[in-house]
Amino acid sequence: MKIKPSYTLGFIWLICALFVVIQLLAQSESRANSDYARYISALLSESRRNSVVMHRRLSEYSFKMHIAFRETGKGGKVKEKTRSYEMYGVGKRLFGVSLEKDGRNVSAKQLEKERGRTGAKMEEAEQGEADQALPAADPAPMYFTWRFRPRSSQAVRVSPSDFLEKFDFHSPRHERRDSREVIVLNFRPRAGVVFDGEIEYLSNLEGEMWMDAADKVVIRLVAWPRRVRQSGPDEENGRAKASENPAVLYEQMRTPEGVWVPKRVHVDAAHYSTLLGDKGVPQELLGYMTDYIWFNVEVKVGEPAVPTVRP
Repeated sequence: MKIKPSYTLGFIWLICALFVVIQLLAQSESRANSDYARYISALLSESRRNSVVMHRRLSEYSFKMHIAFRETGKGGKVKEKTRSYEMYGVGKRLFGVSLEKDGRNVSAKQLEKERGRTGAKMEEAEQGEADQALPAADPAPMYFTWRFRPRSSQAVRVSPSDFLEKFDFHSPRHERRDSREVIVLNFRPRAGVVFDGEIEYLSNLEGEMWMDAADKVVIRLVAWPRRVRQSGPDEENGRAKASENPAVLYEQMRTPEGVWVPKRVHVDAAHYSTLLGDKGVPQELLGYMTDYIWFNVEVKVGEPAVPTVRP
């Protein structure tokens, strides 16, 4: 059958129009992806910068740090070792005074000695501490880092800084958490990045990060092995289940002075048995901070500096 010339011309115009529409849609999607990439990049950059400020302000507080190691032995019996410290800061450095070990408080005499030694170290640190201007360029993130040395495994560390530096972030969305607006981002390991030493265990993790929308600071982070999340119709349910019982958890809290400080961390190698290596002992590493007290130093001309404690 012969197609009339008018029909042929109309068909050609239709094909051209469809091609133009497809091109426009592709360009629109490309611009949207580019806008998202720029948005996420600017967000992470601001978080890095703010983390430096928040970390420096941590030295304005004294607080207590508690660490626990839980190991699951034969028959499911759980053994726990604990340590508690009284913490003080000078600039970027933190100093600890041992308060408790495995449920036993340090004696008053030993506590006095430790506080004396720690005070001397802090005075030395204060003399060497120079005021440093915040870098104008994009600085390296400086979130509080938890370090653990689990049995039968090498030391591991947990900090949002490593995730910000070595993971790709995507799918930003706004939610509310504890009456504040937050930005939630999904993350996965960046291609080509090497994970070794204390962060080798992160290489197969993915997860979600919450950032305070106003302060642009990471306030919560959860991660789990990528194989845990189910694919297909149950992918969202699998992600939700892993998010509720993560392999790695890091949380911060906001003080009345508006400073975000470490709250707790949890590395669960008991339920995720290969998290720290195939030969790792089933164990949980936990840490949490309590009893933050703000020290506001008020100085008057002609008078020595007197710290004013404001709980």
